[in-house]
Amino acid sequence: MAAHRPEPPAELAARVPTVVVAGTHSGVGKTTVAVGLMAALRARGLRVAPFKVGPDFLDGLHHSEAAGARSVNLDGYLMTTRARVRDAFARGVAAARADVAVVEGCMGLFDGRDGASEDGSTAQIAKWLGDGGAPVVLVLDCWALARSAAALVKGYSEFDPGLRLGGVVFNNVGGAAHARWLADALAAAGLGVRVLGGMPKDPSISIPERHLGLTTPPEQPGAGDYAARLGRVIAGALDLDALLELASDARGPVPPAAVAAAAASAAAPAPPPRPPPRRPRGPRIGVARDGAFLFYYSDNLHLLAEAGAELVEFSPLADGALPPGLSGLYIGGGYPERHAARLAANEGMRAQVAAFSAAGGVVYAECGGLMYLGAALETDAGQADDGGGGGGGADGGDSGSSRAAAKCLRSFPMVGVFPFATRIAAGGRMAMGYVEVDVLPDCPLFPATSGVRAQVFHFSELVPPQDGGGGGSGGGGGSGGGGEESAGACDGAGTGSGSEERLGSPSGDGAAGAGTAPRPAYSRTYRVRTVATGAAAEAEGFAVRRTLASYVHMHWGGAPELAAALVEACRGVDAAAVGAAVAEAAAAAAARAEAAAGAAATAGGSGSGSCEEHGCFGGAAGTACRAGSAAADEAALHHRAAPHGSCCYCAPTTQQQQQQQARGPIVSLLPSGTEICLALGLGPPRLAAISAFCEPPDAAAAALPRAVASRIDTAQMTSAQVEAALRRMRLDGAAPFEVDARLLGRVGPELVLSQDSCAACDATSAQACAALARAGVAPGGCRVLSLSPRTLAEVAGCVAAVGAAAGAGAEAARLVAEMARRQRAVRDACDAAAAMAAAAAASDADVLSAAGGAGGSGGEGRPHSAARRRRRPRVLVLCGLDPFVAAGQWISDLISSVCAASDASGQAPGDAPARLEWRELAAAAPDVVVLSPCSRSPDNTRREALALSARPGWWQLPAVAAGRVFIADHSFFSTPGPRMATEGAELLARMVWGDAAAGLPPCPEGAVLRLRPPPGAAAAAAAAGVTAAPMRPEWFVPWR
Repeated sequence: MAAHRPEPPAELAARVPTVVVAGTHSGVGKTTVAVGLMAALRARGLRVAPFKVGPDFLDGLHHSEAAGARSVNLDGYLMTTRARVRDAFARGVAAARADVAVVEGCMGLFDGRDGASEDGSTAQIAKWLGDGGAPVVLVLDCWALARSAAALVKGYSEFDPGLRLGGVVFNNVGGAAHARWLADALAAAGLGVRVLGGMPKDPSISIPERHLGLTTPPEQPGAGDYAARLGRVIAGALDLDALLELASDARGPVPPAAVAAAAASAAAPAPPPRPPPRRPRGPRIGVARDGAFLFYYSDNLHLLAEAGAELVEFSPLADGALPPGLSGLYIGGGYPERHAARLAANEGMRAQVAAFSAAGGVVYAECGGLMYLGAALETDAGQADDGGGGGGGADGGDSGSSRAAAKCLRSFPMVGVFPFATRIAAGGRMAMGYVEVDVLPDCPLFPATSGVRAQVFHFSELVPPQDGGGGGSGGGGGSGGGGEESAGACDGAGTGSGSEERLGSPSGDGAAGAGTAPRPAYSRTYRVRTVATGAAAEAEGFAVRRTLASYVHMHWGGAPELAAALVEACRGVDAAAVGAAVAEAAAAAAARAEAAAGAAATAGGSGSGSCEEHGCFGGAAGTACRAGSAAADEAALHHRAAPHGSCCYCAPTTQQQQQQQARGPIVSLLPSGTEICLALGLGPPRLAAISAFCEPPDAAAAALPRAVASRIDTAQMTSAQVEAALRRMRLDGAAPFEVDARLLGRVGPELVLSQDSCAACDATSAQACAALARAGVAPGGCRVLSLSPRTLAEVAGCVAAVGAAAGAGAEAARLVAEMARRQRAVRDACDAAAAMAAAAAASDADVLSAAGGAGGSGGEGRPHSAARRRRRPRVLVLCGLDPFVAAGQWISDLISSVCAASDASGQAPGDAPARLEWRELAAAAPDVVVLSPCSRSPDNTRREALALSARPGWWQLPAVAAGRVFIADHSFFSTPGPRMATEGAELLARMVWGDAAAGLPPCPEGAVLRLRPPPGAAAAAAAAGVTAAPMRPEWFVPWR
């Protein structure tokens, strides 16, 4: 019998059954289906090779958990050619020794890098796999969908004749009858597409999301058995036999010559086995892999190994020392901000990494790795969830203490190879998309080349050193000193810049305070172009010695020569000398730790308790920076348009404000900025231009030219139409606002007020910076102050920041004090009203007790009324009606802290606006409902509100029954300025407590409407259980 000969990877890949799981759009449930399918097939005893279309890292982590094999990314754009994609597929199949391959798509089936081609899409990859393309299983979200599913499937099956749409999975079905209805619709349409089954709507099996992606497997509730549970659900819901039969269709025909060769090979005696060729031992590269650093493309690691490297994993979080004998370090992306406290506490590891770089070891870092190599990491206290940071990270933690902690930035020392820090906070600016990278000639690791395809995705920004020094603390000893200026530059969002703004002094007490040599100047290594925008290339990447760090994630499957170059650079490292330097740094760190422990014991463990120790930045500008403005050093504030399009001209820090106060024209690109300026006495002519959304009561201000206009005419549109228009613009990559660069050029502003909270609400700082650049406004003469508050305190901070930046600090202080005085008056009135309600409830309870309970005439319903008055009123403020959007942010703050009530949406102060389903809204049973959609007049809102009466349970809502449904002018609640903090608070207090909130001013005329149906209409509809009793426009009447 002939000996078995393993098939080469390419032949094995051509034979393995393959299926591509795609979706109609993002969020449809394809990851849930794909992960569950991998787990279900693995439970059958099959070896599964998992793949992910596109550049995403997170989905692959879930794949690996379910399949027990490392997931491989297949990206038609990054990998450039079909041959390279097929090679990567073959390697993944071979590594898993797979019986079946499951490929999860990205976004919608045909969505890619642009709207004109299939480049980077799931459809492209499906057609490239196998000889005739791999079959696609389309996942449909069928919640509230019936026969229309057939139309969707027909469109997807016919859109691209070259694609093989083989089956569909119905997700979020309401039951067996619903699934049967959907299947009948497809059968009646004669589409010939297999229905593989229907997944029930079950929130317990969905994967939580964060930052437009999924959470990692360890963060998933019940992570230990989640994949297995999901696999069992899939096995019970889908026809796995039919799916495997479909997957087998991916196997292309084997050429006759190959069949004959295989037969001859099988018949011939096997030659004696040859020992594998001996290769000289390659350089050892340490790969950082733990909860903080976990984003790596499998192909990158494979190509490093193929080039001769020996890869050794280590943990910057948990390990006390680097692995021995290393020539290089590879530190990928991840979530260092979620583990900042532990990374900082591992001083020995930080000192060793710093010494490794200083001694000439190769260090290559991407995104999270860049953050680790900086001097410090500044983050919300709530982000650092594992070291006293307040719990839960940016999206976790529900306790009031963690939410309160998240309002304050904390600074954690990092390695300090580079002198700048990085900052990431909840609500930070996002950078995302494909980029093309030109590697510059002086790059220490890669040869000069152009057009390398890569991607960026991050929320952090670079922060220049405040003292001009390195500030690094990897060894704990260096504070940074003077020295010549750096050749490097910083962009405000941290991904590169074409400007020459200085990040600070490049020299100090050695890398990260190792104390051995001054830090040399770093250089910029890349020029990066954003593919989606086609903007001019910008500088990116930082290099010092043999260390290269960047926000760019490279996929070397499209440029394998870069992986080989990295390994070759490692071959040139004197590993023994580097190892000696690392050992010396480890010993010094241990000695410092021992000395610190002794000093703490001598002092009895007491701390200084300083603000610096707690990471707090004091002063009004500190709040403003927390609310979204960036900090800059004392050099001229330059335009920094990063490859991903973020900004820019930056607001000053507290120490610089008095020296850099703007005295010239001010342009406000948002209503709250205009309101603050007018309240500070900074009206025309100082205020030179405003936004089209501004509605100032001052006639002179109302006549000002409009510097920003909406590309969507919302005047006669419903909320749903506005939402659809915004969605189309997002898909087209267009901004909903246009900043008038010519007007900015004529005005020549010294201060521009903008925001970064919501790209759909007003122009962002990035758009403002781009317009200033087009206008030719000198960067050193103009600053953009981003006002993005989330709480009442941050609104006051923004007032103070505008005053400080515009030379009106005294006026701002008086205004902030007046805002606080009026809020105290509101709080006192509400406290008195709440006490009266509690006394009335107690009186009702006494009467009922004396009467022997609820029996007797008129007793029915009284216990419910008394109980309601005993608890805090539930208040719901909606800033959107289609879809329903709970306001959150400062409104939740207003409700909870000013009105002595609770937010019915369940949001806490500072939470982002949240979409609600009607059933969630009805279940909240609000006592007061305020309808105040953004940029909508009361009359427009009234027209849309009439449809609410068709919602099941509308007439049964406590707010409707009590006559406490209001329509308010959006300016009282959606504009975070002085008016919201004063008049908005007073209005809301009166809405909640009525006349019991004594001493508060009446409502401005025409600003609020109140639902007042005819006597008995609401009660009759509620009693009859009517769900469609229509409201009439005249039932909403002016309220004073």
